[in-house]
Amino acid sequence: MALPTNFLSTDGPSDGSPGKAPIVARIAARVVARARRFFRVSCLMLGVAAVAGAPAAAEYRTAQGTVETLVSELIAELRADEELYGDEEKLFGLIRRRVLPMVDIDAFSRLVLGRHWKSADDEQRRAFVRAMESQMVRSYGKSLTLLLEVDRVQFPPSDKRADGKKYETVMSRVFFDNNQPPLNIGYVVHEIEGGWKIFDLVIDGLSLIKQFRRSFQREIDEYGLAGLIRRLEAASR
Repeated sequence: MALPTNFLSTDGPSDGSPGKAPIVARIAARVVARARRFFRVSCLMLGVAAVAGAPAAAEYRTAQGTVETLVSELIAELRADEELYGDEEKLFGLIRRRVLPMVDIDAFSRLVLGRHWKSADDEQRRAFVRAMESQMVRSYGKSLTLLLEVDRVQFPPSDKRADGKKYETVMSRVFFDNNQPPLNIGYVVHEIEGGWKIFDLVIDGLSLIKQFRRSFQREIDEYGLAGLIRRLEAASR
């Protein structure tokens, strides 16, 4: 399958039709109702501001360029080699090579655990981060077939100023085949080690960090943090 020439665009969205078609409902169910399955729609991850010389605008342009490059290169590589879908280890290797370096898994894990991160000891923190990273790789692999249903991704220019924030939210709109309603995805990034890394996704207004935090809180209340970590480690094997 060839990558459409209009797969990436910085133009504004042309279809503002309301409603949720089956594909959007299916993705939303995987992300929201089944938060434990981790990043079901994150496989889609991966406008230029017009205020010349403004630091906030320049920062957003740099962050947007980082995300846009990741998305275009990842999807182009996947669509150029559809045999990846039948080779689990090769697919997982691609995710480790292309996606994980662009994700701040430490920040994501810390924010997901919230107050429990402070009470956890060093070994529990390391075990939780390892388990979340492993689940991320496996969940990406299981959900990448959704890319075959994507027509194009648009990155509209931002008209917002950062106002001293330590992070940026790069907005995108994903359009699907068969005229399905588009999906809005925000990549929340911050600058670390000289580059931009993703630490949260906001999918149609819903933060993955908040969804996982709610899900894990219920599990911690019932089984404790150690019980949650054991379950995550078992699921990663």
